[in-house]
Amino acid sequence: MANTIVEYMHEHGGYRCGYCGGSSTNFSHGMWAHSLSAQDYQDLIDRGWRRSGRYLYKPLMDKMCCPCYTIKCAALEFKPSKSQRKVIKKMIRFLRTGERPSCNPKLSEDAATDEDGDACPGTSEHPAQEKELRKKMTEASRIVRQGPADAANPKTAAETSESDQNSDSRTGETENEVHDQPAAAASMKKHPKPGHGADPSKPPCKKAKELRHQQRLERLSQTGTEVPLDDRKKSNEPKSLEELIQEVEKASHGCKHKLEMRYVRSSPMNPQFEQTFKESYAVYHRYQVTIHKDPPSKLSEKQFKRFLVDSPLREENLPGAPECGYGSFHEHFLLDGKIIAVGVLDILPNCVSSVYFYYDPDYSFLSLGTYSALRELEFLRLVHQESPKIDHYYMGFYIHSCDKMRYKGQYHPSFLLCPEAYTWCPIECCRPKLEASKYSRLDETDAVDAPVNLPEVRILYMQMAMRYSDYRGFAPNANDDEEVSEYAQFVGKKCAGRILLYRH
Repeated sequence: MANTIVEYMHEHGGYRCGYCGGSSTNFSHGMWAHSLSAQDYQDLIDRGWRRSGRYLYKPLMDKMCCPCYTIKCAALEFKPSKSQRKVIKKMIRFLRTGERPSCNPKLSEDAATDEDGDACPGTSEHPAQEKELRKKMTEASRIVRQGPADAANPKTAAETSESDQNSDSRTGETENEVHDQPAAAASMKKHPKPGHGADPSKPPCKKAKELRHQQRLERLSQTGTEVPLDDRKKSNEPKSLEELIQEVEKASHGCKHKLEMRYVRSSPMNPQFEQTFKESYAVYHRYQVTIHKDPPSKLSEKQFKRFLVDSPLREENLPGAPECGYGSFHEHFLLDGKIIAVGVLDILPNCVSSVYFYYDPDYSFLSLGTYSALRELEFLRLVHQESPKIDHYYMGFYIHSCDKMRYKGQYHPSFLLCPEAYTWCPIECCRPKLEASKYSRLDETDAVDAPVNLPEVRILYMQMAMRYSDYRGFAPNANDDEEVSEYAQFVGKKCAGRILLYRH
């Protein structure tokens, strides 16, 4: 199996925050990944790292303005909430009837905040730094990897971290519903004028479904048939995620519209991905211009490819992997054969990780951000049948200090990664801590991160893999201790002992 090879970026100056707008309040550590195994990336995201293209970054949480906590959902235990079920039912209605809601200002506003973050992934705020970084990476790529075609242009830490603010792509109509509930409750308590509305002195009318159920029970009672208690309970249980998706599949046959899902490997590109590249890019271009107001001149095919197609993850078909293998994929949402949305996914040994999501703005009314997350959870459950270790859905970063990013906690049960102990904590236990302080240790035990022995860190030098202790013998004048120690601390003991850190 080929080694993971990375180059650590020691410099990590402040840059603009896309969440609160701070001009120089966002900080992160970065690495350029020349190659990356699925297991190494799994271990890295379990330490708070995240990728954008080939660039890996880890937010400096105790220093940045809006701390980003890695969040995951226990997919096998997930049950859709009432508002999430409504999103699926809305899709079913549209497929059956083709009806679109009348345009109104609130819908347009919700569409802009419902599906994505608020930063631009295509621009860099440090052009001089980017130029220098590209120069360094091009030189390193010639040494580490063969062939000039492999010397891809990286993005700066500023550009990449902002891209994740875009990739936090599913802010919630669920959140809007929760916020609207107090107002709705208050309006229900108001007494109507005489002759208008229901009589408040009488009990509320039962829903038609309840009336039909009561009439059925009365008929069974008259015939002497007893309804088992379990059957009564089952009839009142909400439908599972799989049952709801089955209804979508049924609605796609013989109705007004047909919705299909297609999963294609994006790196390396398979033939089907190449055939649909321009169609997918066109949806991305329109999405960025319409939703994020990005200048069209900055949204080239090259930028799209660098941001959402290029991946350091290799295609791996190992024992225990699903039939499709580990690696990077694009999930196409096809309406009547046309791509209307795309989810960018990484399939790893223990999870499906959501990288980014974009869609055709004409279909904002379908709440595609939430719908896609539900489809990805359903997809993970199918993959789990082949690969039982894949049981969590990673949703990127949870930012408690940013109201519109709290929606990720509405996919229950969810867990946040403690930034000090690197353990997973139920989000319900974390919220009080984050209310008190933006940055907080989440683990309440005495757990500590395992120390890394500097001499054991793996190094790639002069095209030879070696321990750091041996590297110092080859390069006695190198002053690398501080930088390599920092790198080892952030990638952790397991990764430091496996991943090759490139040294010039």
